[in-house]
Amino acid sequence: MKAIEIDGKKYVPVDERIRELHRRGLDFSLTSEYEFIPMHNMFVVTAAMIINHPTECYRSFTGIASKIYNVGTFNSAAVSWAETIARGRAIGVYLAPALAEIGAELVSAEEVHKEDNSSVATSTLTDGALNALKNKKQGGSVCR
Repeated sequence: MKAIEIDGKKYVPVDERIRELHRRGLDFSLTSEYEFIPMHNMFVVTAAMIINHPTECYRSFTGIASKIYNVGTFNSAAVSWAETIARGRAIGVYLAPALAEIGAELVSAEEVHKEDNSSVATSTLTDGALNALKNKKQGGSVCR
């Protein structure tokens, strides 16, 4: 995977994460659902990535993101922006060991950029978390 630098931190863009899934020859699907919460003028997007296995088992990974509509530069793109972040998170969970090996962040590009200017906590995976992910059995699998 090719990482870029944002404010001195490594980040793998969502399109590169998707290319990595294809490079690995995975049979996967990405779906998204969104909900608008009028009280907060906010879209919440849930993305699901399902990896199919020839054994008839599959693993699913979920990412969630929200964007307030009509705030900031991307007013009309709130849903698509949130969807990109949610999909990137779902894929990132699957690719977490590979991201950690290259020292890349497991967050959105926006969060990497805002870390120095806000209280958003972002970090690469710790060695313990990386080992836990590498040693994890197929607990998230579902067999038909």
